[in-house]
Amino acid sequence: MEQVEFTLPNNRNLELEGLGSIIQPKWSSLKAELTAGSSHYNLEPRGFWGTRFELLQNGRVMYEVKAGFWGKVTVTPLHEAHHFYTITYGKGFNKGYRLLDYKGEEVATVTSGMRKWKTFYTLSTIPGFTDTDQGKLLALLLVRNYRGAQQAAVAAGTTHIAG
Repeated sequence: MEQVEFTLPNNRNLELEGLGSIIQPKWSSLKAELTAGSSHYNLEPRGFWGTRFELLQNGRVMYEVKAGFWGKVTVTPLHEAHHFYTITYGKGFNKGYRLLDYKGEEVATVTSGMRKWKTFYTLSTIPGFTDTDQGKLLALLLVRNYRGAQQAAVAAGTTHIAG
């Protein structure tokens, strides 16, 4: 597996050298602008509960993203709906998140750790996965979902402690 280690400068935006970036207009926004390689996308929430999203490129829907129970997220390219990807919890002690292809094979993982009071992340992918813009986009979505789950857990924990 190929590995990239990185830290995040702030809670809102994400930039990974060689992969791309995610820019959220507000800290709590579900909308985002994504750049994966040379491709640009807008992530737009659909539906009342914010569990469905569309990834738009030049105003056209290219991917549908659906969040389910227990953190499971399905990313479906509309031009190849049978080649979907699933983002789910990882296995083992430092679980992280993992990205599975439509065959159920793991193609990428993201985990976090602490070093000198700073959180760092490790993104691991199968060789050649991030050579395409689609691979870069999927890796960015994996990291975004993992980071979002961490922020939600921290928010829930501080609400519980404060309450």
